[in-house]
Order: sequence, then structure tokens, then C-alpha cells
Amino acid sequence: MTRWGEIKAIHGAVIKGQPDPEIIATLERLLEKAKSGDIRAMAYAAHDGDDVASFGWECGAFFHQLVAACALLNHGILSSRIKN
Repeated sequence: MTRWGEIKAIHGAVIKGQPDPEIIATLERLLEKAKSGDIRAMAYAAHDGDDVASFGWECGAFFHQLVAACALLNHGILSSRIKN
């Protein structure tokens, strides 16, 4: 520990190497929905906070529906930045 004390997080950020409880909860909720058959297509994008981004999708016969959902996601993410 430095003389400044232990830094936990700045502006709500999670320290690298520590799991983000909100991400874990979202993934667990999605996994349960997928296991029950409520999710028929999905796309994901992830970032490690440094320089590694990953993305992927599984859509089967629901290609057009997933493309539309991704457009809504993109709009939602960008709109949230403009409002903040």
C-alpha cells in the first residue's frame, strides 16, 4: 500500500483482473434465457479495458432479426453517450 492508501476504483471502474459484478449478472441472466430457449440468436462485443476487443454472433435462421437487434444496440449505445 502506498502512502495514499489503496485505490479501489475511479469513477466506478473495476480494477483490471477483478470481475465486474454487473457483467457477470448479465451473462448469467442471458445464459439462463439461452438454456430455456428464449434466446434464438445473439451477438456480442467485449473489450478487456486495454487493447483487446472481441465479437461474435450465432443467428441460425434469425439473421435479419439479429441484424435489426444489432442496429438497435448500436443506436442505444451511441445515444447513451450523447445524453451523458
